[in-house]
Amino acid sequence: MIICKLADIMAANKERNLSDLARRTGLNRATVKSLFNDNFNKIDRNTIDALCKEYNVTPGLLLEYVPDGGTEREKLPCANLTATESN
Repeated sequence: MIICKLADIMAANKERNLSDLARRTGLNRATVKSLFNDNFNKIDRNTIDALCKEYNVTPGLLLEYVPDGGTEREKLPCANLTATESN
Protein backbone atom coordinates (compact mmCIF):
# COMPACT_ATOMS: atom_id res chain seq x y z
CA MET A 1 0.00 0.00 0.00
CA ILE A 2 1.07 3.60 -0.50
CA ILE A 3 1.16 5.91 2.51
CA CYS A 4 1.38 9.69 2.51
CA LYS A 5 3.87 11.32 4.84
CA LEU A 6 2.46 14.83 4.64
CA ALA A 7 1.89 14.90 8.41
CA ASP A 8 5.55 13.99 9.02
CA ILE A 9 6.77 16.64 6.57
CA MET A 10 4.56 19.28 8.15
CA ALA A 11 5.76 18.28 11.62
CA ALA A 12 9.38 18.52 10.49
CA ASN A 13 8.61 22.07 9.38
CA LYS A 14 6.75 22.84 12.63
CA GLU A 15 3.56 23.43 10.71
CA ARG A 16 0.07 22.20 11.56
CA ASN A 17 -2.40 24.49 9.80
CA LEU A 18 -4.04 22.59 6.94
CA SER A 19 -6.02 25.63 5.78
CA ASP A 20 -2.84 27.68 5.34
CA LEU A 21 -1.25 24.87 3.35
CA ALA A 22 -4.35 24.61 1.17
CA ARG A 23 -4.25 28.35 0.46
CA ARG A 24 -0.52 28.37 -0.34
CA THR A 25 -0.77 25.42 -2.71
CA GLY A 26 -4.18 26.12 -4.22
CA LEU A 27 -5.35 22.67 -3.17
CA ASN A 28 -8.75 21.94 -1.69
CA ARG A 29 -8.63 21.77 2.12
CA ALA A 30 -10.44 18.41 2.06
CA THR A 31 -7.70 17.03 -0.19
CA VAL A 32 -4.98 18.30 2.13
CA LYS A 33 -6.80 16.86 5.15
CA SER A 34 -7.21 13.42 3.58
CA LEU A 35 -3.50 13.31 2.68
CA PHE A 36 -2.50 14.61 6.13
CA ASN A 37 -4.54 11.82 7.73
CA ASP A 38 -3.23 9.28 5.20
CA ASN A 39 -6.82 8.50 4.28
CA PHE A 40 -7.03 8.66 0.48
CA ASN A 41 -7.80 6.34 -2.42
CA LYS A 42 -6.05 8.23 -5.20
CA ILE A 43 -3.90 11.29 -5.62
CA ASP A 44 -3.68 13.60 -8.61
CA ARG A 45 -0.33 14.35 -10.23
CA ASN A 46 -0.92 18.09 -9.79
CA THR A 47 -1.48 17.55 -6.07
CA ILE A 48 1.84 15.72 -5.72
CA ASP A 49 3.53 18.47 -7.72
CA ALA A 50 2.06 21.26 -5.56
CA LEU A 51 3.09 19.60 -2.29
CA CYS A 52 6.57 18.72 -3.53
CA LYS A 53 7.09 22.33 -4.66
CA GLU A 54 5.78 23.72 -1.37
CA TYR A 55 8.12 21.63 0.76
CA ASN A 56 10.95 21.23 -1.75
CA VAL A 57 10.84 17.44 -1.48
CA THR A 58 10.68 14.58 -3.96
CA PRO A 59 7.62 12.36 -4.40
CA GLY A 60 9.64 9.61 -2.72
CA LEU A 61 9.67 11.60 0.52
CA LEU A 62 5.98 12.47 0.27
CA LEU A 63 4.77 8.96 -0.58
CA GLU A 64 6.08 5.60 0.58
CA TYR A 65 5.34 2.03 -0.44
CA VAL A 66 4.68 -0.33 2.47
CA PRO A 67 4.15 -4.01 1.61
CA ASP A 68 0.69 -5.37 2.39
CA GLY A 69 0.45 -6.45 5.98
CA GLY A 70 2.66 -3.58 7.12
CA THR A 71 0.80 -1.89 9.92
CA GLU A 72 3.37 0.48 11.34
CA ARG A 73 4.28 3.71 9.59
CA GLU A 74 7.99 4.33 9.66
CA LYS A 75 9.37 7.71 10.60
CA LEU A 76 10.27 10.04 7.76
CA PRO A 77 14.00 9.53 7.11
CA CYS A 78 14.60 13.27 7.26
CA ALA A 79 12.04 14.10 9.96
CA ASN A 80 14.58 16.29 11.74
CA LEU A 81 15.24 18.37 8.60
CA THR A 82 13.34 21.37 7.36
CA ALA A 83 12.14 21.43 3.77
CA THR A 84 15.11 23.51 2.60
CA GLU A 85 17.59 21.07 4.13
CA SER A 86 16.07 17.96 2.53
CA ASN A 87 17.89 18.36 -0.80
